[in-house]
Amino acid sequence: MDLDVILQDLGQFGKYQILSYALLFFPVIFSSFPVLSYVFTTSHLNYRCYVPECENKTEPLTFEPTWLPIAVPYTNNQKSSCERFKPVAENNSTCLAPNFMRNVTEKCEDYVFEDSSNSIVTDFDMICEDNDWKRTSIGSINNVAQFIGLPFAGFISDRFGRRTMLVTVTVLSAIMGVLRSFSVSYVMFAVFEFCDALVGGNIYSACFILGLEIVGPKKRMFGSIVLSCFFCIGEALLGATMWYFKDWRILLRVIYTPGLFIIIYAWIVPESIRWLVTKGFNKKAVEIVRKIAKVNNRNLPEQVANDLESMPPKGEVTLNKESDTKCKTEATYKPGAQKNSAFSKVFKSKPLLLRLINCSFCWMANTLVYYGLSLNSISVGGNRYYNFILVSLVEIPAYVITMIFTEHFGRRISLCGSLVVSGAACIAFYFVETDMLTARLVLYMTGKLAITMSFTVIYIYTAEMFPTELRHSLLATCSMFGRIGSMIAPQTPLLATYVEPLTVFGMVSLLGAGLSLTFPETLNTKLPDTIEEAEDVGVRK
Repeated sequence: MDLDVILQDLGQFGKYQILSYALLFFPVIFSSFPVLSYVFTTSHLNYRCYVPECENKTEPLTFEPTWLPIAVPYTNNQKSSCERFKPVAENNSTCLAPNFMRNVTEKCEDYVFEDSSNSIVTDFDMICEDNDWKRTSIGSINNVAQFIGLPFAGFISDRFGRRTMLVTVTVLSAIMGVLRSFSVSYVMFAVFEFCDALVGGNIYSACFILGLEIVGPKKRMFGSIVLSCFFCIGEALLGATMWYFKDWRILLRVIYTPGLFIIIYAWIVPESIRWLVTKGFNKKAVEIVRKIAKVNNRNLPEQVANDLESMPPKGEVTLNKESDTKCKTEATYKPGAQKNSAFSKVFKSKPLLLRLINCSFCWMANTLVYYGLSLNSISVGGNRYYNFILVSLVEIPAYVITMIFTEHFGRRISLCGSLVVSGAACIAFYFVETDMLTARLVLYMTGKLAITMSFTVIYIYTAEMFPTELRHSLLATCSMFGRIGSMIAPQTPLLATYVEPLTVFGMVSLLGAGLSLTFPETLNTKLPDTIEEAEDVGVRK
């Protein structure tokens, strides 16, 4: 009894699936908060020295007054944020150039901020460059926690069910997020950031699996795109919320508190039919199938229901071959003796080994550039919140374009082309003057759109290039290397002291584009089941 056949007969994406995806709308949106909220909670703020000789806090302060160049040093038309010229006399109260030593600087004792926004930078006294490592480390801590949480999420999902997994990690994430808003020190904040990402980083994968296991095989790509678009909306909502409140503590309380109510999903969201059958809960699976038939206005033959109820447990839940496309389920892989033996064969196969190495680098390139562009969007210039929202929403057309391009031009051209466009846009960004905000934003969004396309294609491509017996394990291997890129991405602001981060993104993208040309074309090819078939993928006979 093939569950895919049953779903095809009952409607691959009917009214029941639409209602189910509507329920997943909120948790998918919420899933963006644990992985991206640190963009604003740790954001760099624009500030300068407070100069008591020239201004008074009892009066409105101007961020860039006309007298600033006589009191603060400038380098390449950029004012110093943490130093000022030392006054000639300690009790000097006049704002004239002769009253400041132009060749002697001193550290600021107080600061003036450009706007009313705040972050942990202000609350935990992390101002100036020597504290930047603390700020950027939060992002790396977040990604390390996500990496560590992957196997635990897989165990919970496979052992206790997809619904249990979804409710558990979402509620725990909400608790950690709210507690983090009450942090009184950097260490306390970092600990709760780690705990939040450890569980919250798996919310999307729980929704993804639950969503894909309820639709027919021909609608899985469509379903994955719908869920990805939900995530983009969550990113934009995160930016809009911070834009409105401009306070990191209020931001965390507003976005995380609703997650506590996800506990009601334990009663209103049905469990995955595939998981129920795998674990032997066939009667419950039949009840859900009957409900699908009723809601979709389809007929369920009694014989089909009886056959489903009598199906023996399979011991492990897997999606059908087609479901391996853009499926973030690396955590569900359970290694065994046979797979370990097969895995060793990859190292004896030169084509597959080279393919795995190149694919792993492409994953790292994609995650580095994708997350790097997301994190650095608030530093493009202009309104940081507006930029973040636009860079987030540009992913929606990217998913649609990817679906069209991969079916018409193939995987290899789509992957290589999108990496080239992303790399070219990032490098071109470096040569545009800083005052040309519109041109810079257009190039930045082009780079983000292209790398989003590439990231989507690489999920599909990886699944199609490797054999069934190792598909999940090799996807997990590539994803593991991809995590390296996402761990490095938060540290890119530190690179700005030495090199423009976007030039690094551009070069990495172009290198990935070159390596992608070594991959075989997999469009309209049979998914390989064995290592021998995988070696022959794309080979004309």
